[in-house]
Amino acid sequence: MAFDATVSGANATSYITVATADTILGDTPGRSAWAALSQAQKEQALMAATARIEQEQRLFRGAVATTTQRLHWPRNYVTDSDGRLFASDAQPLPLQYATAELAYAISQDSAFLDDTGLEGFRETQAGNVHIVPRHVRVAGALPANVFRHLRLLLTGSGGARAVRS
Repeated sequence: MAFDATVSGANATSYITVATADTILGDTPGRSAWAALSQAQKEQALMAATARIEQEQRLFRGAVATTTQRLHWPRNYVTDSDGRLFASDAQPLPLQYATAELAYAISQDSAFLDDTGLEGFRETQAGNVHIVPRHVRVAGALPANVFRHLRLLLTGSGGARAVRS
C-alpha cells in the first residue's frame, strides 16, 4: 500500500507525514537514529504505527469526522483535558506524538509488534532447565510513552477528572 498522510483521506495510510515525524522526533532527546533512516523506512514505520493505533479504534472517543475517511482519525466530539474540542479536520497533537513515538520504536526493533512466544507461560520447565520469562513487554501492548499521548483520545482513560470537595 502506498504511503498517504492525507487528513481524512479515502486512501490514507498514516496519521502524520514524514516531515511531521521528523520535527517531533528531532525535538525529542534520544531519537537521533530516526534521522539516519531512509524516506521509505520512515514511511513504513509510520504506516505500521498507524495500523497498530487503528487497532484501538473500539476505545476511541467521539465519532469519525467523515464517512469517506479510511482511518479512524480525525474524529468529532473529542476534547482535551480542559474541555476544548480537538479540530475535526486535523489530527490532534497527542495522536501525532503517539504515532511518531511508536514509529520510532518500530523502526528500531523490527520485531517490536510481534509476539515473543512466551505470552502463554508464566514459567516453564524442561528437564533440569527452569525458565521464568521476564515479560519486559506484553505482545501488542503500546509502549507507556505512546499510551500517555493517547490517553485523552481513548474512552475510560483519563477523559473525566475527579474533584475533591
